[in-house]
Amino acid sequence: MSTYKLPKTAYELQPGEQYTPLDRGEHPAEFTIKAIIAGILLGIIFGAANTYLGLKAGLTISTSIPVAVLTVVAFRLFNAFGLQHGILEANMSQTIGSASSSVASGVLFTIPALFIWGMNPEWRQITLLSISGGLIGVLIMIPRGYEYFVTIDIMRKLLKAFSDSV
Repeated sequence: MSTYKLPKTAYELQPGEQYTPLDRGEHPAEFTIKAIIAGILLGIIFGAANTYLGLKAGLTISTSIPVAVLTVVAFRLFNAFGLQHGILEANMSQTIGSASSSVASGVLFTIPALFIWGMNPEWRQITLLSISGGLIGVLIMIPRGYEYFVTIDIMRKLLKAFSDSV
């Protein structure tokens, strides 16, 4: 069992103190071509499967977990061919794959409505609508990022309280 402990400032900060996370001087790669290509390929595969399922059954599934699992599998295969990877690359690949599948679900439920209304959108319009929906989603989430970091700090304190009580 490890005797490693986090610094006291990880649990409680005194007024005026600032928490500095443990850093071993490493700067692992995150946004790499390998992660982007793997994420896009998995997004295409699962986006197509999710779209087919949505059109056939009228509902979709969350693809985050399958994409995450296959990202790990793909990166293990990369390892077998001598390409090193890190956890941040796998996270980026999974995020890209999951987000592109979500965009496919958004398109799945909006584009058929245009056909029901008697409109016949061209492929350029469908592509523009898809890209616009994805960009709007990203642009809405950017200002909300601070709220999530505050929530993470609250969760860190709750988890600490839980671990102390167990």
